[in-house]
Amino acid sequence: MDKKNDFKRVCLQFPDHLLPDSVEVSFKLQEALNQTVYIMGDTAYESCCLDFIAASHVNADAIIHYGSICFSQTAENLPYLNIYEKFEINLEEFKERLISFSREKGRSNFSFW
Repeated sequence: MDKKNDFKRVCLQFPDHLLPDSVEVSFKLQEALNQTVYIMGDTAYESCCLDFIAASHVNADAIIHYGSICFSQTAENLPYLNIYEKFEINLEEFKERLISFSREKGRSNFSFW
């Protein structure tokens, strides 16, 4: 793993439904980085909000945030990295539902983002 920054105290923030994965992720990161990382288990806000308050309790240098994020504007200057969940998609089912929706609505052009 390439260490481009010299962060000494990195906090991992997981939403409640991903907390069961946090221990394995932290062990793998600690092994790769050869340093301790901190799991934030009880965030002060919604799980989509970066918890700078909890990170400040260990004088964190950075936060790695897992799951969905609301992108609220923050006054904090602490670097963070967002790791988004990935879901597999059944393309055949998606295609069938899109065709059905298209026929139902009488439209053939859609925008996705």
